[in-house]
Amino acid sequence: MKLENILRKIENQIEAGIYPGASFAYYKDGEWKESYLGLSDPERGLKTEAGLVYDLASVSKVVGVGTVFTFLWQQDKLDIDRPVTDFYRSVIILISLYGNF
Repeated sequence: MKLENILRKIENQIEAGIYPGASFAYYKDGEWKESYLGLSDPERGLKTEAGLVYDLASVSKVVGVGTVFTFLWQQDKLDIDRPVTDFYRSVIILISLYGNF
């Protein structure tokens, strides 16, 4: 999907009231680019801008960890065929000591 189409889709969703604003970052041709659309605080009319903190709740794990893992895998710094327990030894130890928490 082209960048213009992605930005248009976000703008359409903002206009439809699905969410008030969005920060959009993308990586292309070796560099990061950013776009800020809509409002960060509609009640006060504040525009979306760089440096805002978002509460992504559970989706942050998927977005953050998944993105980092993908970059590491593409750079041959992460072997995705290794067992998950190789990466979470301390968690395995805690569970064996205290059970699931």
